[in-house]
This record gives sequence, structure tokens and C-alpha cells, in this order.
Amino acid sequence: MEDKKLEELRKLPIFQSLGLGELNEFVAGADEKVCPDGTKIFSERDTGDLMYIIKTGTVRIKKMKAGQEVELAVLGPGDFFGEVALFRDVLRTATAISGKQVAVLAVTRAYFNKFMLDKPHIAVKLLYHMLAELAKRLRVKNREGDEAVW
Repeated sequence: MEDKKLEELRKLPIFQSLGLGELNEFVAGADEKVCPDGTKIFSERDTGDLMYIIKTGTVRIKKMKAGQEVELAVLGPGDFFGEVALFRDVLRTATAISGKQVAVLAVTRAYFNKFMLDKPHIAVKLLYHMLAELAKRLRVKNREGDEAVW
């Protein structure tokens, strides 16, 4: 990938600890997807093996609770979602819907697992950021007395 695009990606929080070469190695196995406004990226109870990293735009995370759709979060550039699918073969716990001008990097479980084995020095930097973000989400949800699900 060209340096200009890598520099833009490196501004995203999940990638800030990576050098350009490390980032290039990681994104080489990720697919970029552009989602028109209102696209269901995935639905609650879908199976999945992809994590998404938002490059541009916003994604709304929603869940059905007591028969009503509840918005859990609005995510933006640098945020990631669907990460549980990288580690466990479980059903999606929420629905992800694109806003305007959404571009995401999609990372498969197979690629991520291979990357962790082949490039552990880079993977640990990504995992550290992911765990820090997940801990933050959990603290927020615990304060709210709600489930942490997206």
C-alpha cells in the first residue's frame, strides 16, 4: 500500500503504535469494504468470522431488548467492532448498520490467527490496543449497569 494511505491509516487509534512497515504487513491481509448508508454489515444472531475497523464514516450498533431495538453505540473512524468473532465461534450479539460514507477494513479470523503466529511482535501491539478498548467499554457498561455487547 502506498505511504500516503498508510499515513492516513496510522492516524487511527488502533494503528498508532505501529510503524509504517508493520501497518503495511497487517493491512496486506485485510479487505477494504465500502458500505452505502443504511447497509446492515451484520445482524444480531448472525454467524461471523470478521472483525471490522472503521476507516471513515460511522456505524451504529443496535440490539433488540424487550422487543425494541436499542442503539448501543455510534462508532467512528478508528473504532472496531465484531472483534469477538476473531476469538470465538459465537453468534453476533448486536446489529451493525453503516452511516454515510463508511469504509471499513475487514479482518478474518483465519488471517488474524495466522498473523498472530507469523508476526507476534506486531500482533501484540494490536491486541494491546484492542484489550484496552474492550476494558474501557466494560467499565462504561458496568457503570451504566448494562451489558457490554458490541
